[in-house]
Amino acid sequence: MSQFKINTCGTPCNPSLKPYPNFNVQSDVELLKKAMDGMGTDEAMIVDILGTRTSHQRVEIAEAYKASYGEDLRKRLRSELSGDFKKLVSLMFYTIPELKARIIYDAVHGPGTDESALVEVICTSTNSEIEQLKKDYAKICQKKGKTATEDSLEEDIKDDTSGYFKRILVALLAAQRHEPTEQQLKDLANRGLDAVIDKRAAEMDAQKLYDAGEKKLGTDEETFINILCTRGPWQLAAIAKAYEKISDKRLIEAIASETSGDFRRALSITLAANINTPMAFAALLEESMRGAGTNDNQLMRIIVWRSEVDMKEIKNCYLARYNRELVDDVKDDTSGDYEALLCRLLGSQ
Repeated sequence: MSQFKINTCGTPCNPSLKPYPNFNVQSDVELLKKAMDGMGTDEAMIVDILGTRTSHQRVEIAEAYKASYGEDLRKRLRSELSGDFKKLVSLMFYTIPELKARIIYDAVHGPGTDESALVEVICTSTNSEIEQLKKDYAKICQKKGKTATEDSLEEDIKDDTSGYFKRILVALLAAQRHEPTEQQLKDLANRGLDAVIDKRAAEMDAQKLYDAGEKKLGTDEETFINILCTRGPWQLAAIAKAYEKISDKRLIEAIASETSGDFRRALSITLAANINTPMAFAALLEESMRGAGTNDNQLMRIIVWRSEVDMKEIKNCYLARYNRELVDDVKDDTSGDYEALLCRLLGSQ
């Protein structure tokens, strides 16, 4: 499977944060040291540096800081900062695959279970990303002094979740989705979606989903899990389109009416992320800021993560769906240095 990822519309990933040109790690180390020494902390300097360096560059800064001063930069920053700004900065010293594994680890090992975090990461990942997640999760467990293998993630998910929510997460962790081959991706440019979809199979799957949900009393959850966790992204888009021909509802609406709770959320985001990944994350960001209060954990982890993946597409999708600029909503919902750093990651001053 190619590491080059495109969504259903064929749009390539376009991050809002790219490697800082003329990166000078030692200069950044000295500037951060200066920002934290003496009376008070120069938060503006911290925002300026961390908000314009990629995760790999930040990790390099932390390593060079330790070599220069014998001090853990992350711990020093945590001692200097506070509130959501401190939490945001703490997320920024992992590579993106490591960050995803850290999010999952905290979701199952923290107080209670953060089901939303599990869904955000697992339900939006490709097969190769799932396999990498298992490896990085095992490494975190080992650093914590636990015996761990690549099976540890599935084992911990099984221990921490239940019912059909557990079943769909385990199915996704099996990484059995039929993703496009290299040849199909090449054919896509010449033949369009016909190169990667089977219309007849899509119609049959749409009928199976209708029969398993709207048509019967009760819901056959296993059919939803099987189809949504194994069909490829373009095939799922074709299934959703075929579903509209046999039902008055869209497939996403049928899922909402036929299922509930964390299982419904997992199904919905799995479908949405495979049909249009940037739009799915735009919806998750809007959700984090909707109504009274802000889900800051959801807001910050998505922005840190997707800033290096497809944030420019996410911003375009956000504007198209909600008729508002994402950065404006972030500014309305946050403040101070926390707001400033989020906006930098979004590519705005």
